[in-house]
Amino acid sequence: MKQQQQFYLVGGVAFIAVLVFAFAVFIGNQSGATARSGIDYSKIPSTQLEDGTYVLGNPNAPITIVEFADFNCPHCQDYKSTVDEVIKKLVIPGLAKFEFRVYPILGADSVYYAQLLECAAEQGGAETYWLAHEELFYHASRGVNGNDAGRRMAEELNLNYTDLLECTRNADQYNANLEIGRSADVQGTPAVRFRYADGTLQAGASARAGIPFSELEQIVQLANQ
Repeated sequence: MKQQQQFYLVGGVAFIAVLVFAFAVFIGNQSGATARSGIDYSKIPSTQLEDGTYVLGNPNAPITIVEFADFNCPHCQDYKSTVDEVIKKLVIPGLAKFEFRVYPILGADSVYYAQLLECAAEQGGAETYWLAHEELFYHASRGVNGNDAGRRMAEELNLNYTDLLECTRNADQYNANLEIGRSADVQGTPAVRFRYADGTLQAGASARAGIPFSELEQIVQLANQ
């Protein structure tokens, strides 16, 4: 009798554990994806431009920080932490906007990464664009090829993988970025430019790659005076 009671007790505990796990999975599937940086993109205004890319931040901010970057570029991967700081300290407070232009210059896999970003936004819109921007940098920094990165991103952001693949066949928004970058004298990545009220891209005080946050902050503060 005692053994039977122990059996039922162990079985009951196991059953409860299964229920708890199932509930946790259910809740996880119901909630939106969380950015790896901890940034809540759902609370930040985002606008799609005519050429297809997105701008993050207050539409009335007097300056836009524009980054041209290749997901597979190691320096761009390192610069991602600076971009996160820009978003948290300059974009969220409404002092500046951030415009990301994927700039694939390192071969076919870089192009595919760019297409994945475009197609993620095609399915999920602005918030998904920025979440995909984070996921793709995360996977590229770990040497994940484009095919595997696309599959993992689809799972992480609850995207339809079949539709994602179909979209990449014709995704070409990156070509607009390449053209704009060439006209702005972008010769490598990451490259930072600034857009003021008239919409013209400018190099600012420094045209070198990877402008430190302290300099970006000074430029933004001047634009807000």
